[in-house]
Amino acid sequence: KHEHPLVEYLIPNQKYTLEQIISSIPDLLPSNNAGNILMKAIFENDIKPNSTNRSRCIPFCGLRIPRKKKAVTPIVKSMGFYFSAHWCPPCQEFTPMLAEFYKETREKYQSFDVVFLSFDQDEDSFNTYRSQMPWPAVPFNLTDIFAEYFKLQGLPSLIVVSSDGQILSRKGCEDVEQHGIKALQTWSRAEKLKPPPPDQYKWTHFACDGCGIKPIVGEKYSCLTCQNYDLCSACAKKGHEHELKLQLQPNDDEHQSK
Repeated sequence: KHEHPLVEYLIPNQKYTLEQIISSIPDLLPSNNAGNILMKAIFENDIKPNSTNRSRCIPFCGLRIPRKKKAVTPIVKSMGFYFSAHWCPPCQEFTPMLAEFYKETREKYQSFDVVFLSFDQDEDSFNTYRSQMPWPAVPFNLTDIFAEYFKLQGLPSLIVVSSDGQILSRKGCEDVEQHGIKALQTWSRAEKLKPPPPDQYKWTHFACDGCGIKPIVGEKYSCLTCQNYDLCSACAKKGHEHELKLQLQPNDDEHQSK
């Protein structure tokens, strides 16, 4: 026995269902600060939002927790684990975009949800930041468990997992920037997004050092000699003093960086 609640660690490279991943923590902090949510109760007792028992249930982002246990298949088909921090400028830029698409998606689809995992430096910053978000948060001191399991590479990061534990996307932030609300709607069906054609791919965080266009759309070339020097296809055709390399479109396990 221990005086505080114990948390079960997730073993990297081992597949868990979404319920098992979420149930590794005792509760979440709801976006409305109305008290903690027992996550095991959500998956064990969830009922559909259109049920006639709605008035007897406690609402949580479209999930319903009945006062009496009732075995019904959970409606959540996928969940995005959003790693972010108040001090991170790219996070500050991305969070409002994700929140807007999230709220619009939730009006029609209850089968996709998001949880916030904080890398803030203190709990006050964590609480301030999460107050701007319409989704619940993992308690402040438990982020490392999930960061290690998902092999987090940087911030912001949105990793989307289906109910059976399949990774739908490891680059959810880029998917949202590429596809907009379509990304969330696709994940709500527990489906993976199809990559855009090479000529339509947006290199979101890259500007052309020739013409200045941002983002670069389509083929992107990098100079093998100049540091951080990138060109769009039109400028690359004009030539450059050093050898250029065509950059391949990242796959789901790769992240853009500059």
